[in-house]
Amino acid sequence: MNITTNRSKDFLQFLLALIILTRSSLDPILDLTKVQFGIGLGAAINILVLFIGFVYLLKHDLVIPRIAISSWVGFLILSLLSVSYSIDSINSFRTWLSYVTFFVMFTLPFYCIKNKGDFIFFIKIIVYSSFIPVLYSFIEFMIMGSAYGSNGLRLKSTFSHPNIFAFYMLVLISVVLYILNTNDKEVKFLSNYRGLFFLSVFFSLLIFTNTRSAWLGVFIIISLYCIFFERKYIIHLMIFVIFVSLIPSVHDRIIDLFSGNQIDDFNGKLNSYAWRKLLWLSSLDLIKEKWILGYGLETFKHNMPYFFPLDNDGKLYNAHNVYIELVFGIGVVGLLFYLRIYYVILISFYVTRHQDLKGVMLTVFLIVSYMAVSYSDNMLGYLVVNWYFWFFVGAVCAYHTNPFNRNFK
Repeated sequence: MNITTNRSKDFLQFLLALIILTRSSLDPILDLTKVQFGIGLGAAINILVLFIGFVYLLKHDLVIPRIAISSWVGFLILSLLSVSYSIDSINSFRTWLSYVTFFVMFTLPFYCIKNKGDFIFFIKIIVYSSFIPVLYSFIEFMIMGSAYGSNGLRLKSTFSHPNIFAFYMLVLISVVLYILNTNDKEVKFLSNYRGLFFLSVFFSLLIFTNTRSAWLGVFIIISLYCIFFERKYIIHLMIFVIFVSLIPSVHDRIIDLFSGNQIDDFNGKLNSYAWRKLLWLSSLDLIKEKWILGYGLETFKHNMPYFFPLDNDGKLYNAHNVYIELVFGIGVVGLLFYLRIYYVILISFYVTRHQDLKGVMLTVFLIVSYMAVSYSDNMLGYLVVNWYFWFFVGAVCAYHTNPFNRNFK
């Protein structure tokens, strides 16, 4: 098998690279273009991604990679069917379309990565996509930090919410760790010093997002890496965690978890995790009524006034838990199809792990981390993060399971 390191070139590949390079920086601009129903240029970019995927599909005689069909199609079909019985079919359909873009982002690498040069190119593009958000966050830190101090600051950079920026940093940290640990010297285009510089910057910005679940996600990735490959660094990791926990903003966020935990006291002030648990528990009776197929995609927040006792501010919220959200929307059957996505991909990585053990396993650790943080956050609602996450996972999967022989069957 001859794998060239020369990069192939076509217009679709260029267009896709441009989207990946810039999408992390566009939210402030795209928000200004939104009109009725929140539709704007962001929707046009989503359609463009779908168009790129469709054209690639036509160019490959409508052949979809088997792993993409096996992992995603059941979930997407059931989610689409749920639109028919949703109380808000328009919003449900929009949510379904965003899930389709995740599927397309996972599938595109199988079409556009034709050789090792393509793989390296797109991994570089993912890293380079961080340049503007990082620069923007430093400006944000200097302006907002001086006004609020580090304790009251939550960096969000070019994103609409600090959590989204935090999970984007989590993906970038995983990508850099992959680059530094892959056994493929050509893919390892960052030196150890440059890689550590990137990691230190990403870690620092992640801390100042004050997003606890993203902190946990990174801790899971590094802990698993130490346990499987570098146990001698476990003690160093523990020391680092203790050191970071002494940072005032981090310390305050951790201490907050130990107060306001009386979820049976509706008049008390709950911390964010206790609030989430109350939200989940309150929804269980309604879930039991339609536990097989649910109420329709993205209908949790629309039913919230019927079951949540603390809905005093008039706002409607998603479940802040992907699994509760999906069980409510598409039932246990839908949740099982969703979990199948990860099962199929993880099995594929397990089979091909010998090709690049550390690189593949770090991708597995990222998936495990993503699934863990989905317990306490609306991960499926963060479109931009999911684009980078699924494209990276798809790229690594394509690189190892489809070694550029174009045989998708």
